[in-house]
Amino acid sequence: MPRSPGALARDAVIALLAFGYSVWAISGASQEVVFKGTLLVFAGFPVYAWLKYRDARTPLKAVGSEPEPPAKAA
Repeated sequence: MPRSPGALARDAVIALLAFGYSVWAISGASQEVVFKGTLLVFAGFPVYAWLKYRDARTPLKAVGSEPEPPAKAA
């Protein structure tokens, strides 16, 4: 579904403000904090790759292909 030009402009302005805040926050942080944050980002890469690999191996079910069985009352 195409987005309206107004929504696209609003999202672009929000993204630019968020980017500017991020740059400002990183520039105000110490070198040690930036280094530790970078290490945490790099530590997340294997987790992200594993999740993508797992999702690629999981077959997709068509919506509504098999109805869920009704829940049993306790």
